[in-house]
Amino acid sequence: MLEETFSQFRKEFVIIAGPCAVESEEQLMEIAKFISSRGIKFLRGGAFKPRTSPESFQGLGLKGLEILSKAKKEYGLKIVTEVLDTRDVDFVSEYADIIQIGTRNMSNFALLSEVGKTHYSNRHKKYEQFCFAFGSWKDWKAHII
Repeated sequence: MLEETFSQFRKEFVIIAGPCAVESEEQLMEIAKFISSRGIKFLRGGAFKPRTSPESFQGLGLKGLEILSKAKKEYGLKIVTEVLDTRDVDFVSEYADIIQIGTRNMSNFALLSEVGKTHYSNRHKKYEQFCFAFGSWKDWKAHII
């Protein structure tokens, strides 16, 4: 599955589209229908959302993953979603074709290590190295501006 997913990146320009957060089935299915009608093959949506305020919307969790799965089946899309916690890596990887590591977690080495143990490990090593290099560049830039 992983090799098939990433082989598209080598053959064509790939667009990953979708909402920041999966807020409802109606919202996501409408977006999935739209992007698939435009030839986009990757649907991104956050089922778990890290928020500074505990009062803010935190995502739909499992229900959000189930909605993403429904969109995948109905429109033939690959799913990209974020994992926030080491305890959820195996669970989220059952739904995701690509695991997204958000900015807040790029220094969460326990999480990165858990993701590295999944069937995504070979590709994520390259991705993580790029992100860490880019993150270091951003930190450096912040010091001089």
